Amino acid sequence: YRLNELLQFCDVSENHRKGSLSQKSIIEAISSLKSKFLKFWQDKLNSSTKLKFYRMIKNDYTPEVFLDELYNCNEKRDLLRFRTSNHPLLIETGRYCNPKIPREERICQHCELNEVEDEYHLLFNCSLYSNIRSAYFEKLVHVFHVTNENRKQFIEDTFSSGNQKAIYYLAKFISKCFTKRKFVTSI
Repeated sequence: YRLNELLQFCDVSENHRKGSLSQKSIIEAISSLKSKFLKFWQDKLNSSTKLKFYRMIKNDYTPEVFLDELYNCNEKRDLLRFRTSNHPLLIETGRYCNPKIPREERICQHCELNEVEDEYHLLFNCSLYSNIRSAYFEKLVHVFHVTNENRKQFIEDTFSSGNQKAIYYLAKFISKCFTKRKFVTSI
């Protein structure tokens, strides 16, 4: 019964009969499931405010190069958390406060810029991370040219880069920022 439901969901016309299912039907079902999942993924990506940053750096459903390039588990974890907005920045944690903090009021408590504490703020503006930023962005500038005019392009290029050094420096930068933020907030 469940298999027939699944086949119907996948628009496969053949009914399951006592353990027999044609190779063609199996291929059709797999293809249909993949296409339905990709549509679901794209719809979620486009409709979620939580995934605003992720949408900027990810537009196709493929594995990322950095998953195989980074060997330090903490840095890999921190980069993954940063990319998917599963991090301690107020843009993320403010949505779970009771009452929920409106997005525009999730202001960084670690600098005087009065900006929303989001991924962009951490990457480019927050003074808490200025020393870390200068150390790592200097290294990244050799691969990507960073100016105030091309920051969005810099984000897209670095986060989708296959360059092993760029991935390493980006992950190291984010990990050190998270460590410093954790230390500062625990005081």
